[in-house]
Amino acid sequence: MAFIKIGSQVSVAGHTPKVKIAPNGKIAIASAGIGNNGQDMLIAMLDSTGDPDLTFNGNGKKYVDLLGIGNQPDVANALDIDANGNIYAVGTTQTSNSQNDNDFAIIKVNPQGQLVTSFSGDGKLLFNPDSTPDYGRGIKIQADGKIVFGGTSDTNMMIVRIDSTGALDNTLMVQEWPLSYFKQNLRWVL
Repeated sequence: MAFIKIGSQVSVAGHTPKVKIAPNGKIAIASAGIGNNGQDMLIAMLDSTGDPDLTFNGNGKKYVDLLGIGNQPDVANALDIDANGNIYAVGTTQTSNSQNDNDFAIIKVNPQGQLVTSFSGDGKLLFNPDSTPDYGRGIKIQADGKIVFGGTSDTNMMIVRIDSTGALDNTLMVQEWPLSYFKQNLRWVL
C-alpha cells in the first residue's frame, strides 16, 4: 500500500486518481493536490515497490499550476505515457472566478518530472473551443506519437488530436452526431 501526501486538503471532491504503469515498471499517478499555489494538477511517480521515485522531480511529485494565479483549481483526470517515458495528463483548469469558466488543460512532463517546454512553449496547453465549460476526461498517445484527448464541452462530447508539440492536428475530422448516438453506438475508449 502506498500513500501520497496531496497537501492540506483531505480529498478533491471525490476525485479519483488515475494510474498508469510506465514501460520501465514505475507507477505514474495523475490527480490534484495542494501545491504552492492552491489546487494544482499533480503527477506522482512511484517505483515498482510503491516508494516515491526520487529521480522524478527530486521527491516523486510534480505540482503544475496552469495559470499561475493561485486560487483557480487545476485537476488532472487522465494520463498516458509515450514511448520516451514522457507523461501527458489532461484535465481542467478554472480560468476565472466563475465556476463555469473551465478549459481543457494538457501538460507534458518528462521522466525526470520537469515540464517539457517544447510542448506549447512551457509544457502546458489550454484548449477552449467555445465559451462553455470544458472538462478533459481522457487521453491516449497514438503509435505515431500524436495525442488524442477528449472530454465534454457544455453538453457535447469532444475529441481533439494534437502533435507532440501541442499543435492542433486538423486532419481529425468527425461527423457531428447527437451525443445520444455516441452513447448508443460507441464505446468510450480513452
